[in-house]
Amino acid sequence: MKNNGQNSEDLRRKLLDDVYAGAFAGGMPVMLMEEDEIRKADDEELEKIAKRHGLK
Repeated sequence: MKNNGQNSEDLRRKLLDDVYAGAFAGGMPVMLMEEDEIRKADDEELEKIAKRHGLK
């Protein structure tokens, strides 16, 4: 069974994958801002970002 920290890191990885895919679609400046936000986010913030990206 995964603990909450591992789940958060899995979610962080999925969000970063989503942001990187968007960068290839022409959104490089936005990708850089979102990447930084995702990397610094705590568990609660990650959940909010995931909802914004449609992953939750």
